[in-house]
Order: sequence, then C-alpha cells, then structure tokens
Amino acid sequence: MTEQTLHMEADLDKIKPAFETGEPRMVSFHAAPYQSEGRQVNLAINVRLENGDVYGMLDAVAENGGIGAEGPDGVYRFIPWPPAAIEVQDVL
Repeated sequence: MTEQTLHMEADLDKIKPAFETGEPRMVSFHAAPYQSEGRQVNLAINVRLENGDVYGMLDAVAENGGIGAEGPDGVYRFIPWPPAAIEVQDVL
C-alpha cells in the first residue's frame, strides 16, 4: 500500500476569491478509512455544484452534521462533519 503525504499552506485571502467565481465545481467529501466485512473502505461523496457556491455548500453540510448519499448498491452512507478531507476541483 502506498502512502501519500501532502504539506500545504493556505492563505484564505487568496483562496476565498477563487471559490467565488460562480463557475461549476466538484466538491468531494472523504471519510476516514474504515473496515467493513474484513476490508478497508475509502468512502468519498462527490457533489457537483453548478453555481460554484462552495462556501454555501460547506455551511449547509456543517449545519446538517455531515453529508450522506445512497450508493449504487442501495446502501445509504453518511460522512459526519468534519470529514477527514475535502477536495474542490473545477468542472471542465
């Protein structure tokens, strides 16, 4: 198993305007890895934001205590707030 460590510094004065463009974004919420039926599960819930309102989405998820979704197998899974990680990407 390969382990990846990322070290980053954030300047919120530079980051916030980048999220306020109104362009579509993909926000991925990641749970901490866990064991299910003897195997490791890495759960991510992806949300496409057509209006690009990342901060609005994060506020809503925090207020609801997390985010959940039904998987293709019909099982509802929930990632509590705060998630292990959040990724924000431009949608092309």
